[in-house]
Amino acid sequence: MNLRTKPNDEVFRLWRGELAFHYRSDRALKEAERVIDKFEEFLGGYPPTVELAKSYLSQFRSREPNTIARYTTLIGQLMKWYGEPLDIQIKQLKMLPQVTEPKDVAKVEAAMASRKSHKRKTQRDILLIETARLTGLRRGELANLKVGDLDFTNQVVIVRSGKGLQDRSIPLVPSLSAKKQTFCRGRKPSESLFGLKAVTISGKVSSWAKKAGCPQIHAHSLRHQFGTELARKGVGARTIQSLLGHSDLATTQLYLDVVGQDLHDAINLLDETAPPVEATTGADTVPKTPAREEGVSATEGHAKQVQGLAQRLRAELRLPSTWEVFSVPVRGQHHSTDNLSWNVLEDGAAIELSWNIEGDTEVEHLLRSLLSHLATSGFASVPDEIEEWKQRLAHYLAECYRLLARVRCDVEEMTGAEVPQRYKVEPGITVWFPLTICVEAVEKASSFEALEYVHDAAQGGLYGLWFASCMIAAASSEEDRDGYEKIHRKLRDRHACSPEGRDIAKFYEELQDVERRISSQLQKFSLTVHLPGHCDLCRPE
Repeated sequence: MNLRTKPNDEVFRLWRGELAFHYRSDRALKEAERVIDKFEEFLGGYPPTVELAKSYLSQFRSREPNTIARYTTLIGQLMKWYGEPLDIQIKQLKMLPQVTEPKDVAKVEAAMASRKSHKRKTQRDILLIETARLTGLRRGELANLKVGDLDFTNQVVIVRSGKGLQDRSIPLVPSLSAKKQTFCRGRKPSESLFGLKAVTISGKVSSWAKKAGCPQIHAHSLRHQFGTELARKGVGARTIQSLLGHSDLATTQLYLDVVGQDLHDAINLLDETAPPVEATTGADTVPKTPAREEGVSATEGHAKQVQGLAQRLRAELRLPSTWEVFSVPVRGQHHSTDNLSWNVLEDGAAIELSWNIEGDTEVEHLLRSLLSHLATSGFASVPDEIEEWKQRLAHYLAECYRLLARVRCDVEEMTGAEVPQRYKVEPGITVWFPLTICVEAVEKASSFEALEYVHDAAQGGLYGLWFASCMIAAASSEEDRDGYEKIHRKLRDRHACSPEGRDIAKFYEELQDVERRISSQLQKFSLTVHLPGHCDLCRPE
């Protein structure tokens, strides 16, 4: 598709459709659209060029370096897609978190406690501060908490759809759990825990901080304090990353840099009078695990390996996207993602599913140890739930491919042509013709509703038909191309509200529930001080 021949309004309309597939977070998508809208307005009808893109970005030179870097990335993505890649890169600076001392937070809580009126709201606000500093939740995550997200049986708070739309669970300290139980008594699970919006939480924290004489404290300072205090107590970077919900370990490493204890220890080695420093393994250093009860003689290294694998297993417990599922042709095909592999058998009626981690010979024996530790401890249900997740996923995939088989039959019947197994540009429909229909039927994708069919020249002088950024057909004449569009529209309408699509969407929701349950249990297992259960390598004496 030659984008340079198209007017700006069509170029930017197509790019907005692309953005919907690049960003999972509504907030990130809106920010990207805002920057792109401003760029379109800046161009004033002139086609995008490298020179104009640089001129637009130069307006923000007085902004923070990380803001400039983010804007450059957004415009760079558009320009690369357009065929005019930018030749500039802005390096994001390594910004250390602001250190917030516990005594300053205590001043804020004392100022709140001294309030004479609105005692109920005061209790809520103090509990809000304590929750932020003892869980490290972001202000948006605090605002989204429901009463039902507190699991008092397992002593954890479940964070749903955090940054990057990732769920995670965080253990509650006993004192905070007791206060929350009192605070939640008699309330409905669906009720908002604090009843405050994210912006209101920011305003409250800043207001009370100023009254306490600590104007440097804001809502995110409490998250920084949580991460910094964990680092000071010797907690490893991987564990802190999991608790804070960081996607990049480099972000977590900043908290260790704030503490800088490893630098002090290195310098102390030069002082002959200084006590000896034990060797560490860097970012993943964890405090020594005390000897476990019941005479189990597991080494610290074994505990670290097993619990580290639990975290990896938790990270790889991830469902394939709908696009990944339907990009596999129906008959006798193999497909794999970074965490799963499966074979499609009997036109989608059966699925052979395996987890890539199971075929990793380097961790095969360790995986057996992990499953043994889970099965011989208070987490005995987890291995069975993992198997249940795999079985349900295989069933979900089978239903998806049955739907794809039905759609392919409809397409072939209405077009009189066989759907190709691979993407190629030649007169007729492409492999994407039925796939786009299936994805929309399963996802009920609202982003599809705003998309229009795009007519463009294909290779060899053919007339191309595009939908959802995919070429779904190529024709020798405009009349044939319009005919393919009518068939595609008709089949979209037929399958958009089909019972099959609704059933598959329900299967997907059930899978997500099982996934969250397993993830929560693996998170708790990996954070326990004493390695639960035993295996052949550390069987009780």
